[in-house]
Amino acid sequence: MNHRIQKLLMGGLCLLLGFLGHAQSYGKVVINEYMPWPSASCGTTSEFVELLNFGPGPTNIGCYILTNGKYSVTIPPNTILLPGQFYLIAGQNNLPIGCGNIDSAVRADLNWSTCGCTNVAIPTSGDGFMTDGGPANVNLVLFDPSLNVVDAVTRETPVPVVSGITTSNVSNGCTRKSFVLSSMTIDYETLGMSTGKSNSFARKLDGDCEWIKQPQVSAHASNNKTSGGTSSLVYQFNITNSMDMCTTVRGSVNISVSGSNLSTYFPMNYTLARDVDNNSVFDFSDSYTYGTDASIPDTTIGGLPGGQYIVTVGSSKGCDLKSFPFSILPCQSLLPIKLLDFSLAVSTPETHTFA
Repeated sequence: MNHRIQKLLMGGLCLLLGFLGHAQSYGKVVINEYMPWPSASCGTTSEFVELLNFGPGPTNIGCYILTNGKYSVTIPPNTILLPGQFYLIAGQNNLPIGCGNIDSAVRADLNWSTCGCTNVAIPTSGDGFMTDGGPANVNLVLFDPSLNVVDAVTRETPVPVVSGITTSNVSNGCTRKSFVLSSMTIDYETLGMSTGKSNSFARKLDGDCEWIKQPQVSAHASNNKTSGGTSSLVYQFNITNSMDMCTTVRGSVNISVSGSNLSTYFPMNYTLARDVDNNSVFDFSDSYTYGTDASIPDTTIGGLPGGQYIVTVGSSKGCDLKSFPFSILPCQSLLPIKLLDFSLAVSTPETHTFA
């Protein structure tokens, strides 16, 4: 059924809390890849977790908390992750080629061994931040500063039972949080595959719901170049009205979804970004509208004034992410027209003269 959602973007009503630090979340941040069991040559501290801001806007991930329930890492305050940008968290500053990325050495954005941002010291030998071994059940949760779940993945459920922990305040830059992870109700993405030594778990495509276990790791870089394949969902994007008509008729777009068992992916969620200052950059000064549509298989977003946009859509699982940039022609007033009356003065087979 075609479900129409009319949205009239009204400046400040769409702009959420502006520059108020932790409220600056205009992009979808996901755990995109992680290495739980490094090789002996790379060492325990080469474990890593890669975050990705899929967009459409920037996100302040300062004071976000990455945890497995036993250990926690709190990201330093005012850390801005731009759309399409990766953020690599590891146990050492640099990952040699083959330990983080098969193409090059990689520098971590945050070293949990030295950042002073963990609940307790994370071991530098043995299991480290994540548990080694094929049957080990590695689970990871990313919280925002208010303990809202941003993303959560696990090899299998139920997740390990753990005791309560209290997070770091990062030199008084963040508020400590106390929780028992295994007692919290969390909707995990479940991978279902065993842990492999020197294998990372990676989304099949950046932001996708499908995961693969692969030796071809791509820390701090796109998964698309190494994993191959296509998503389980296929999106079709169409601009159904390309112009703001200076009336109640304004721009509109339609996004349809195809794939198996679509009901398991709905309701679909979207973030619509409008480039308010028309500088071709989507930043904190622009407007962002959020919507949910439970109708299958498509969504129509209407009431769009002229301008540049990006819409990022995703499934109810918080993944299968896809972004579409587009433009709506602005409303233009008609130029004044003066009609003149002409009469035919002279006419020949070759020419006509008007007066």
